[in-house]
Amino acid sequence: MKKKNKILFFGKFGDQYSKKLLSYLKNNFSNVKYVASTTHDKSINKKILEWSGDYIFSFRSYFILPESLIKSAKIAAINFHPGPPNYRGIGCVNFALYNEERTYGVIAHLMKKKIDNGEILKYTKFSIKHKTSLDEVLNKTHFELYKLAMYFFKKIYLNKLNIKKCINKNRKINWSKKIYTKQDMLKLYNLNIKINKKEFKKIIKATVYKNFMPHITIFNKRFIYTNDR
Repeated sequence: MKKKNKILFFGKFGDQYSKKLLSYLKNNFSNVKYVASTTHDKSINKKILEWSGDYIFSFRSYFILPESLIKSAKIAAINFHPGPPNYRGIGCVNFALYNEERTYGVIAHLMKKKIDNGEILKYTKFSIKHKTSLDEVLNKTHFELYKLAMYFFKKIYLNKLNIKKCINKNRKINWSKKIYTKQDMLKLYNLNIKINKKEFKKIIKATVYKNFMPHITIFNKRFIYTNDR
């Protein structure tokens, strides 16, 4: 039997896990509204901003929700963050690899006006091996994030989600003050002509992914790194 909770779900266009999560929600809840994000520069439709209901979920979405919309969720507005508490903002996996972290993780937290700042509901960790690539860590991160979202969806369906209990259990886990921005990402991808070999290897490991490549600028000309030999 479908539950009557009214749900607003923000996902990512073309993302396999967003599709799976949406399918679960629609099969188990009678009132589900889905909003797929495509790029960072898109705005949320005005009709969506007028929504009110029980839950808001954000999974790999580019949208930063306004406080008025967050407050329209009567029970909870939950974001599934693809990073641990010490990596907030943009490019979390990239900077974790650059900093040579050996563990990483994903978080479910309540949404607030400030990004990646709300009370933590659940934190899942996993290890990163020395030779693990950016692609591998991203795939693992997205899969763990999907499992985390499903954990909460099923809890809600079974009427077993206790928000206060989740908050109290994770109260000692604190967000970092540092928020990684688009400017930080641009700086990471922009190689310095005087870079040493060790730094070069760190940046390559942290940035090379599909069509995303680091580059170097000389006399206003951009030269892009490739894996071609």
